[in-house]
Amino acid sequence: MTCGLAETVSECKEVFDMDRYERILGGLFGVACGDALGGTLEFMSRDEIKRKYGYLKDFIGGGCWDLLPGEVTDDTMMTIAVAEGILDNPDNPMDDIGKHFIKWYDGKPKDIGNIIRLALAEYKRSKDWTNAAYYAHQATGGMSAGNGSLMRCLPVPLYYNDLEKMREVTALQSELTHYDRKATEACRLYNLIIYDYLNEKPKIAVIREHIEIFPECQKVFQMTKDELKPSGYVVDTLMCVVVFHKHLLL
Repeated sequence: MTCGLAETVSECKEVFDMDRYERILGGLFGVACGDALGGTLEFMSRDEIKRKYGYLKDFIGGGCWDLLPGEVTDDTMMTIAVAEGILDNPDNPMDDIGKHFIKWYDGKPKDIGNIIRLALAEYKRSKDWTNAAYYAHQATGGMSAGNGSLMRCLPVPLYYNDLEKMREVTALQSELTHYDRKATEACRLYNLIIYDYLNEKPKIAVIREHIEIFPECQKVFQMTKDELKPSGYVVDTLMCVVVFHKHLLL
């Protein structure tokens, strides 16, 4: 996976103690591995996946993006951009995160979500992130609650020990491209769970505690994997994450 991830993780080694560094390493490489595996299946239905691959567990590439085996998608590349922006300026990382987004966008990636594509193109015109996110919201008919900011938000709780700073940066990185508050709140919920995991809190109890802030996801403890909707809607994506994680823990 030649995506700059190793270089980003190496920079983290200079900032954190070994235990925290190992967790950051696991988190970021976990994103990349899951992305490289799942990229093959993007936009396929369950039936199509089952017919073509059965149960996919190898890096084979291909799919709609014609990926190389182990090649990552926009999920990992934007995660790295968030991480690099934080490392560049931890106190106020938004401008730097935005610069890394634009640098990636200017490299003409083969895969880029519609909301993010619209927002980044508008930012290049207006040089205003709030305007860019609102433009994407309007251009999609108010359908800007996609999962694009959720897929990239993990570096925030991996870096920040201060809870309020973590919550602030989590929201702001989402708002760069996603105007809908559901996207912001999904990122906050996800990152609160990760933050508490890093602070050794019981995992199932953490999910039960924080799920209260997102009413649409409160039914996850009654759901099975077969009931999930793996769409690009941020609520569906968040529920997939929590339900699969719940099954791993129970």
